[in-house]
Amino acid sequence: MAIQVFDLDGTLTYGFGDIPNTTDYSAYSYWQILSLYFVNDQQAFHDRIGQWRRDIKKHSDLGNLAQKAMQKVVDDFRADVHAAVLSEKAEAVTMDFIQHGVIRLPMVEKLQASLQQGDTTVITSGSYIEAVQGFVKQLVQADLLDAQLAQQLHLVGATIDWPTKQLIHSNVHQHKIAGLEKVLQLSAAAISQELTAVYGDDPWVNDAGIFSLLTEGKGYVIPTQSHQHKALPPGLVRLKM
Repeated sequence: MAIQVFDLDGTLTYGFGDIPNTTDYSAYSYWQILSLYFVNDQQAFHDRIGQWRRDIKKHSDLGNLAQKAMQKVVDDFRADVHAAVLSEKAEAVTMDFIQHGVIRLPMVEKLQASLQQGDTTVITSGSYIEAVQGFVKQLVQADLLDAQLAQQLHLVGATIDWPTKQLIHSNVHQHKIAGLEKVLQLSAAAISQELTAVYGDDPWVNDAGIFSLLTEGKGYVIPTQSHQHKALPPGLVRLKM
């Protein structure tokens, strides 16, 4: 069984700054867009983003750091927020992304090719699982992804227990490994043995966990404006787009 893993934000989409921005968004991150839309206090959310960017330079346990930071955001969600409205908003954002060329179409083609050849194919995101579901649904509706093949995808994202509004899984850094283990029902060691390719844009923080699973497979880093001159971790290569 061959496994291919695709990050979502910045991989299947462009990163903010990589293309001219013709949208009304100030970021292309699903987590930022959805969180900002649904929180009560938008200024507090912007402050938390700034604090997160400072913290990742000082802390090594980024998975648990993200868990705490994301829980504070969920705590500030409006009372009417639940899984369905989060997914619906993600669909609307994806529709905007499609219309404005934010979807990285060559990577969606690689995703579909992985499914067509029968590989176990995963989309993983630091955003909410509902965002990943909304993203895939809109790709299908826009005929960018075959509907039957899409049903074979394994989707991983941050998971909320909605009755209690508790974040039970933050899908960032090393926590992305736990997310893969759960959705694939395999140990990290077993995943490593079958992993043939990982695609991500941030091997230093958000995607570090999934890249760390590579042994024989290939790790492809999506070229972005933010790190085009930054040295990659050993064993990884920039994907030629």
